Amino acid sequence: MHVLRRLYTFSFLPLVVLFVGMLFSMLMAWKSYQWIENVEEIRFDAASKEITALIQKELDSHVQLLNSSAAFIFASETITRNEWHTFAKMHDLAINFPSLYALGYVPLVEASKREAYEKKMAEDSAMAQYKIFPSSSSHSTLFPITYIEPFTEQTVQILGYDMGSEAMRRQNIEKALKKGSVIITPKIEFVKQAQASEKKGFIIYMPFYYRHHSLHNEAERLAAAKGVVYSAIK
Repeated sequence: MHVLRRLYTFSFLPLVVLFVGMLFSMLMAWKSYQWIENVEEIRFDAASKEITALIQKELDSHVQLLNSSAAFIFASETITRNEWHTFAKMHDLAINFPSLYALGYVPLVEASKREAYEKKMAEDSAMAQYKIFPSSSSHSTLFPITYIEPFTEQTVQILGYDMGSEAMRRQNIEKALKKGSVIITPKIEFVKQAQASEKKGFIIYMPFYYRHHSLHNEAERLAAAKGVVYSAIK
């Protein structure tokens, strides 16, 4: 009887040890998984916050650039292409704003004055072929890109583009003019962008107004609207 009991005990002991070992291994694996998951969650959260902070910093720098642009325009009755170029050069766009595709000056132009405006712009030899496009518009107001920096072979192709001809751009320009503050568009496709990798981005619009006009409400801001400056970001 004692022999049978010892055999019974010895035959189940390895199974008990194996079972306990398996339970311990499963517990350790589960705890390790939880630890790894928590560590990864913390790392992901930290990385997300860092990326968000960097994006916010980049946006803030572009908004500051547009604030400076609007103040520069406000200080003068008229702005020439050379003055816009000098202003952009002072800010060293390529170094300080690596994500910038274009910094543009876009005045509000009455549709009835299209030809006169084109003729005036074409007086600058560097803009001798200046034309507002698309040629047809059902709107009474146009928002043609008049000055742009950097002034390159690529960006010069969009001079004269009426930003008010495309629904999303017009909607955001009008919103900026009504609110009197910056407006950031959703993702948008750039006009005549050659490189597919940089074809899409978004635009920040900043309104500017005629001097000596009241801007207390939406109606007054629209009445005093002179145009927008914008930053196109890759």
